[in-house]
Amino acid sequence: MESLLFGAAYYPEHDPEQEWEQDARLMRDLGFNAIRVGEFCWNRMQQPTGALTLDWLERAIALFDAHGIKTILCTPTATPPVWAMERFPDLPVILPDHRKGLFGGRRHYSMFHDGYRRLSVEIAAGLAQRFGRHPGVIGWHIDNEIGSYSSVDCSPPALRAFHAHLERTYGTVDELNRRWGLIFWNQEVQRFDQVPAPLNMMATRNPQYLIAYNRFCLEGMADYILQQAAAIRAHADRRQWIVGSCTEHVCEALFRLQRERKQRLCDHVELNSYPELLPQPGRSAMYLDRIRAIARPGIFLTLEQQTGSSFTTSGGLDPRIRDFWNWETIARGSRSILWFHWRRFRTGCEWRHTSVVYPDSQPRTVYRSLQSFIRQARKVEPLLCDMRITPDAQILYDHESAMARDRASESLFWMEIQLPEASHTRFPLWEKEVRRAIYLPLTSFGLTVDFVLGHEKWNPALPLFIPDLDLCDEAMVTRLERFINDGGTVACFPGTGERNRDGAQLEMPSPGLLGPLFGVTLADSYPLPAGVGAVYDPARGGMTSEDHPELKTLGKVRIAHRAIAVDVRHAELLNPVKAEVLGRYADGLGKGGVAMTTRRLGRGRAIYLGAVPADVKAAAVLYHILFPALCRATCRYWRIKGVANKIAYEFLMNDTAKPVRLPRSVRDLITGKPHSAIPPHGTLLTRAG
Repeated sequence: MESLLFGAAYYPEHDPEQEWEQDARLMRDLGFNAIRVGEFCWNRMQQPTGALTLDWLERAIALFDAHGIKTILCTPTATPPVWAMERFPDLPVILPDHRKGLFGGRRHYSMFHDGYRRLSVEIAAGLAQRFGRHPGVIGWHIDNEIGSYSSVDCSPPALRAFHAHLERTYGTVDELNRRWGLIFWNQEVQRFDQVPAPLNMMATRNPQYLIAYNRFCLEGMADYILQQAAAIRAHADRRQWIVGSCTEHVCEALFRLQRERKQRLCDHVELNSYPELLPQPGRSAMYLDRIRAIARPGIFLTLEQQTGSSFTTSGGLDPRIRDFWNWETIARGSRSILWFHWRRFRTGCEWRHTSVVYPDSQPRTVYRSLQSFIRQARKVEPLLCDMRITPDAQILYDHESAMARDRASESLFWMEIQLPEASHTRFPLWEKEVRRAIYLPLTSFGLTVDFVLGHEKWNPALPLFIPDLDLCDEAMVTRLERFINDGGTVACFPGTGERNRDGAQLEMPSPGLLGPLFGVTLADSYPLPAGVGAVYDPARGGMTSEDHPELKTLGKVRIAHRAIAVDVRHAELLNPVKAEVLGRYADGLGKGGVAMTTRRLGRGRAIYLGAVPADVKAAAVLYHILFPALCRATCRYWRIKGVANKIAYEFLMNDTAKPVRLPRSVRDLITGKPHSAIPPHGTLLTRAG
């Protein structure tokens, strides 16, 4: 992109048309160059007869274009009109807890409904025929937050589609029974249509089934986006880009499907960012970094960004925090910020959301703070548009393993996480462990971290951390072996390589398929003392008491004369076959057993960790020992490194309420001033070195 996009979600259908001109002037003076329009107004676009009513929309697009503000046009399919609900009585989505989508909300439809898919494609095509070559339209935004309420659909249309998917995938019922191991609990079926939806589960279901159902739903939602994208692309100018508005999990499936199908219907990744909902240290940063990985080699666009606090009725927020959110979004790779939303809603359930202006359209703190931020960003816009992140370390993001995770480094019984919605149960456990045991420890040294996907070419000059590769195959083993032989270093957590892509247990326990690569086998599981397990009632689907028991599962590993705290809940005692011992357990029932190993392979190194570091501090000590040249002095601020026009730059960011002193004075390219400290919630952009 040649310029950054700044703007807001705008709803002209809510307000009198005579207000549009004033809105356009205010937006222009603020520095906006884009608006997002149309995601919730199907009734204003199309009548029940099928006739399109788009003249009002064309007037709005033309008016804002005259003020230098381009439109990102949305398809309105997130909120089907009442006539569509009446036309298709079986359209409502049904969630795993049996809640049913009803008219009056949003996202209340099944994306697997054939009739609704046809309607969605029809309205997308109709919009593209009218506006696909309009000079005021720069991009297309499909639907709104697909997967946000639930990524598992148990409705009759979804279940019928799932049965057809099973027949295409497995061919025969015998093959399905074999690969899922349905002999367990007498779950074998004689027909594909006997497989149920994961509704109202009295007890845990087959994990292979849950993996398959989650995968099917995510890919089905992605395919729904691609159908609309194809309808738009048939009529739209190539200069108009297309994005699908969806969660991280649907987005991963969307771009994976495009690679598999050799398509490029969706051009960029779209992000809705609400940092206040990710308050834990590093959680918002890590989320943005994962989105950047999914987008690569392309870019991502933040087309909805939180404007003010959602935990107050006024929405008031320290402008410095808003500035920090904005700069973090741009620093980590986004090429746009569209804030939610322009004018505070006069009615409706989201009227308390902070907006850029109130209904009286008077500029106040939010308006002025965004104006100041945009002016600052425009000063360094060419640099920001060209900048590419240059990481110091990389983390393998195997999305399917994260979604299939069946162990927790916390006081949870394994059955508690074998529930239908992987994005709500299993993935958060992966995210929490990666953030605590890899991401925050590495960034505490001032390192810039990249997430990398399995299909990408990994940089052998950077260490590659593998937090979870539970679902593994020979192709992945071959890729890792090639990476290490080429000079790469891999550090792998326990519990890897023991299941195939269906989720079925392999003959070899962890490290399973990866054992020969790391030169180790499992000697035994780490023995925990009695009384530290969770008390779980499968019939209730939960704990027998309201509180989880206090589990004492901390141990120590001695390595290089240091004692590293580890979580031994899922720890492994290793048998080094072709590897050297790095560390041994220093206490507990596993005392003396091998805990960590290293193996030279070609020009690289394969490190296997039989236990996960217990916390950020312990992991930082471990990585200082393993990577002394990389993990040196700790850093009290975030450093995000990048290159633009072959020159190295870095963002220095302080997410605390106190200033943070720098080791030396630097000149901030945003303000042009020298700084010896980063202000509270402040951001500096400097030349590296």
